[in-house]
Amino acid sequence: MRDRFLALGFTTDVVLTSVLPRAVETAQILAPALGDPEVEQDCDLCELHPGDADGMPWDEYRTRFTVVPHETPDQPFSPGGETLREFEQRAERGLADVLHRYGDQRVVIISHGGFISAVCLQLLGARITEPRGFLLAPALTSITIWSTSDERVIGAVLVSLGIDESDVAAWLDAVHKLRGKPGWPECPWQTEALGVLA
Repeated sequence: MRDRFLALGFTTDVVLTSVLPRAVETAQILAPALGDPEVEQDCDLCELHPGDADGMPWDEYRTRFTVVPHETPDQPFSPGGETLREFEQRAERGLADVLHRYGDQRVVIISHGGFISAVCLQLLGARITEPRGFLLAPALTSITIWSTSDERVIGAVLVSLGIDESDVAAWLDAVHKLRGKPGWPECPWQTEALGVLA
């Protein structure tokens, strides 16, 4: 992967990594090929914290613990571990923080499949804690690209066209409720990161 970045001449302003050793090591290997920016560690970018099951083979995990995270999203993965819902909220917080801190900068995040899946689902309007009609499973050691653009979400577009913010908020709330959601905003970053209402 380092050689691919070198061949492309790709550089970045910031390299962020989870605090897990495999991600930190990968970030240290890749940083020189990315223009040698400082590598910053952030636990919000980690995989789900498994607790006592950390390092345990799946067969042993299934035998010792009866937790099926996608079926019981509010039950810890194992004693001392995160619930799937806590992980989802942490991924949302991590994305909002990156958007807030780095704005228009190019950011490379060295993370893990679970975090990438949670953020991709969030960007698609789905949730890792809810059933959906598809499986999202990023390949190991892959490159996933997210970018911001002038193509804003419908709420921000409506406000920029002069429609009153309270009308936009009421419309978004109604749409979310029709979809069986609790209402809008679903999480705090939506109002801050997307620029609709404060």
